[in-house]
Amino acid sequence: MDWVLGPFIERMVVLFTRLVPFIVLGIVGANILVKFGLLDKLAFLSKPFIRWGNLSKAGGATITTLLGSGPAGYAMLAGFYEDGVVKEQEVIITVIAGTFFGYLSHMPTFYLPVVLPLLGLYAGGLYIFFQIGIAFLITLIGIILGAIYLDGGGDKIDLGIETSFNEINDKWSVAWSGVTESLPTLKKILSRVIIVYTIANLLISLNLFDQITHYIEPITKVFGLPPEVSTIIVVRIADVTSSITLAGELLADGSVTPIYAVGGLLVGSLFSMTVFLAKSSLPNKIAYFGPKLGTKVAIYKFIINILVTAIAIYVLFSFI
Repeated sequence: MDWVLGPFIERMVVLFTRLVPFIVLGIVGANILVKFGLLDKLAFLSKPFIRWGNLSKAGGATITTLLGSGPAGYAMLAGFYEDGVVKEQEVIITVIAGTFFGYLSHMPTFYLPVVLPLLGLYAGGLYIFFQIGIAFLITLIGIILGAIYLDGGGDKIDLGIETSFNEINDKWSVAWSGVTESLPTLKKILSRVIIVYTIANLLISLNLFDQITHYIEPITKVFGLPPEVSTIIVVRIADVTSSITLAGELLADGSVTPIYAVGGLLVGSLFSMTVFLAKSSLPNKIAYFGPKLGTKVAIYKFIINILVTAIAIYVLFSFI
């Protein structure tokens, strides 16, 4: 029994001494930065895209807001649409063009504090590179569509960036609010990480991994992946954080290479998009923009995401 218990304990020690502290520090630190408004300084990055895509001031304000909050950005755009400031066509193009900035806002709150500790520097960096690259290509498609179909005053955008840090008097209270508001996110992410890491650790320690991969191996054969990657794909369909946790465990165990781990996550994301469309994207977009426009926004974004992700998977596997 020691051959099971020893490796199991070793992996759990790694989880609580090396992974959990980085996740906590990263998420709490990011929330404090948001509270002080320091992330708003990144807004200048969106100005060229706004100009090239012929977006109106309303569309530009939406993209800038997406850097800080996806829901806030979509709510703003929905308000502009209801007030007749932007038309249906610009709503769709703005949502597509804002993809990169929505992903960029997750860099300090998810990719750096969660993905890198779980996957390691090389595999984590590779995964972040492809995810951000996918988002950038989707945004580029939105910009091209805007350049073709829109004629808004993108060259007259005033981003209104302010350095709010110096205007905050009680900085300790602001910092503490950043800590307290991190707790729900920490609870959600850490609980999933610990549960999935423990289960994966137990399966590997008991040599039960082969029994699981046997039943879902056909999925990996289609993409030419080793059977160990199949569980990453299946878990990715259910939950992204859990799949990253599992991929990190398999990497640490030597069961998969970094490229195969990232490939499994990307293939899993390809399958998960349909689930995400039904469970989240479609209902959310309908809530923001109404049944007709909301459905169009969700479907167009879904199709473009599928195509770009498939291209990214092909590029990744070309290095194998």
